[in-house]
Amino acid sequence: SSDLSSLVRGIMAETEEKIPLSHSQDGVETSSRYFSFKKRTAVKTTKWLVIVLIILLVVLVGVLLPVLLLDTSAESENKLANSVSEESIMRHLQMLNDIAENNTNSLTPSRSVLNQYNASAEYIISALREVGYEPYTQAFQVPVNMEYGGSFSIQTDTNPPYSRSYVQKFDFDVMRYSGNGTAAQRTLKTLSGDAVGCDEDNYSDLIEGDVILIQYNTNCTYYDKAKLAADANVGAIIFYWNEINAGLLPSRSRVIGANLTDFIDLPIVSATYGVGRELLNLMNMGTVEVSIETLTSVTIAWTYNVFADTAGGRNDRIIVFGSHLDSVPEGPGINDNGSGSATNLEVAIQVAKQKFSPTNKVRFAWWGGEELGLLGSKHYVEMLGDDEKGNHSLNLNFDMLGSPNFVRYVYTYENSAYDGPEYLVHGCEQIQKIFEDRFKQKSVPYKLLPFTTGSDYASFIKSDVDIPAGALATGAGGMKTVEERKVFGGFPNAALDTCYHQLCDTVSNIDEVVLSQMADAAAYTLQQLMMMDDLCNYLYNGTITC
Repeated sequence: SSDLSSLVRGIMAETEEKIPLSHSQDGVETSSRYFSFKKRTAVKTTKWLVIVLIILLVVLVGVLLPVLLLDTSAESENKLANSVSEESIMRHLQMLNDIAENNTNSLTPSRSVLNQYNASAEYIISALREVGYEPYTQAFQVPVNMEYGGSFSIQTDTNPPYSRSYVQKFDFDVMRYSGNGTAAQRTLKTLSGDAVGCDEDNYSDLIEGDVILIQYNTNCTYYDKAKLAADANVGAIIFYWNEINAGLLPSRSRVIGANLTDFIDLPIVSATYGVGRELLNLMNMGTVEVSIETLTSVTIAWTYNVFADTAGGRNDRIIVFGSHLDSVPEGPGINDNGSGSATNLEVAIQVAKQKFSPTNKVRFAWWGGEELGLLGSKHYVEMLGDDEKGNHSLNLNFDMLGSPNFVRYVYTYENSAYDGPEYLVHGCEQIQKIFEDRFKQKSVPYKLLPFTTGSDYASFIKSDVDIPAGALATGAGGMKTVEERKVFGGFPNAALDTCYHQLCDTVSNIDEVVLSQMADAAAYTLQQLMMMDDLCNYLYNGTITC
C-alpha cells in the first residue's frame, strides 16, 4: 500500500508541472504550443489514472476474492441443511399424527403394523413421487404379539406373613413377546453377587421352576437375559428398573418401557423400581413365593420397508439414510419415530428440489417392524448378498429427534458392547466426527452415547454385516441426570421423553427447537458424505483396500 501511495503522489506532482505562457512574440504560435502541451499532458495523466485504477482493482480483487469464495463455499457446504426447514418437518408430523388419529382398527391412535403403518407408508411414498423419486417397497413377515392381560402376586413365610397383588400398568406389565402361561407359587430368586444376567453361569444356582428377578442394565439385551433364563428352565421372569434409570419419585413408579425382541415361551413381566426393591427386601427377610400369569398370543402379519434412491451417485458407494416409520400399538409415535421419519422425508425432498447430483448414491429408507425388534432393517441386511454388502458404504440412523426433555446424543462406537474389525470402528468414528463438527459450528452442546442394540443402526454394525454407521437421538425413557441438566437444561431425574411409547406421544410432545437442530446436523452430514469424491478412503483411511 505504501508503494501505491508513492506512485499516486508522483503522478500528481507530474501533472502539477508549471507550463510557460509563451515562447515567442507570435501569440498564435504560443497558444498552439500551449494547447498542444496541455493535450499531451492530459493523455499522459489519463494513462496513469487508468494504471492506478487497474492496480486498485487488482488489490481489491486480491483482498475480496478469498472472502467471496469463502462465503460461496460456506453457502454451498450448507445448502442442504439450510433448505431443510422446521416448518416442513412439522407439517409431515401433523400428517402422521392425523393418520394415527384415523385408526379404525383400535380405539388407540397408533401407526403400528396392525394399525396405521400402511397409511403412514402411503403418505411417504406419495410425497416422494411428487418430487420425482421412484419409491419402492420390500415386504416381509413379522410376528405381532397380542397381549390380553396378566396377574402378579406374592406371599411370604415371614412372621407375620405378607401378601400383595400388584396392579397391571401401574406396578407391572406383560412384556411384548412374553409367552402365554402361568407360574403358580414359585420361589423367587435373584442373581448372586455381581452377576448381571448376561452369562450362562449366572443362572447355574437356580432350580427348575424358580421365578428369577433381574435388574435392568445395558450390558446385554432383555432377550439375551430371558433366553439364558429360559435355558435354565425358570418358571417366569421379572425385570425391574435399576436406580440410575428410575430417577427420583414419582419416576420410580414407572414400568419399564422396553420389550423383548423375539418370542420367549415363558411368562415375563416388567416391574417398577419400587416393586423390585420391595421384592429384594422381602427376600432378605424370608422366602417369597410368586404367582404370575400372562395372557398373550402371537399372530403373523405382513409389513414392508419403503425406499427411494437418488438418480445419480456411485452404486458401489451406497449411503443408507434411515429411520423407522412404525410406532408402538400404545400411541401415535410422533417423537418415536415420526420425528426421524419426517426429517428423513424432508431431507429427501430437498435433495431432489435443490437438484443435488451426489457423487455417492443415497438410499433413503423407512423401516417397518422396528418396534417389534428392528425387523425391517434386519430383513434388509439379511437379503443383501456379499457383493451387495460391499456396495454399502455406511448407514445414518435417526430415531427420536424431538424429545421434550432432550439431550443431544451423537452415537459412538467407543465403549459400546460391539467388538468389530478396525475398519468398522474407524468408519463409525469418521461419521461421528462430521456430526460433532456441525454441532461445534453451531455452538450447540452434545453428548456422546455408546451404540446399543436399541435402534436400526444395530442391524448394520453387528457382527458379519460390519457396515459403518452413525446416529443421532434426543432420548427415550431414560432419566436426565443433574449433570445433563446443567448442560442441556430441562428437568433432572425425569424421563427424556415422558410420553415414550404412550398415548401422549403426539405433535404436542415435540420440542421444535431441538428437532430443527438435529435435522440440520443430519442434513449437513449427509451432504458432506454424499458429495465426497473419495468416500471409501475417508471412512477407512487404509484400514482396508478401497
